[in-house]
Amino acid sequence: MGHLRTVLNLTPSEFATLLDLPTGRMKRILKSRAKPSVSLLACIRRALPYINPDWLILGEGPVLLSKPFSAPLHHLLPDPGNSIGTNHGTATQSYTVFSCQHELAFCRTHVHLLLQTIQDKERIINLIDNAD
Repeated sequence: MGHLRTVLNLTPSEFATLLDLPTGRMKRILKSRAKPSVSLLACIRRALPYINPDWLILGEGPVLLSKPFSAPLHHLLPDPGNSIGTNHGTATQSYTVFSCQHELAFCRTHVHLLLQTIQDKERIINLIDNAD
């Protein structure tokens, strides 16, 4: 996990924020030599869909499927001052830049997987056509 945090150029607390984990828990995870739990791997995969699942699970291949952003992720972290005053107190805005970027990255990954599925099906059709 420390290597992933370094690749993303984030502090432990920023990494915890991205994964929606308490900072103390993240620090314990980063200090631990134990293998990450399945729930932590799933949390990382959901929050950061551009992370290579082969690298995440097997340690093989590049860390990133694609370069998500040209700059460090700091500007995508939720801004603590990003709130709306209401008659009943303060509510946090539901869409931050980070959540929009996260949704965009998820959509790009999904489109990539759909294109791969289409290509696989086209290969199967070609094999069937050539077998006749």
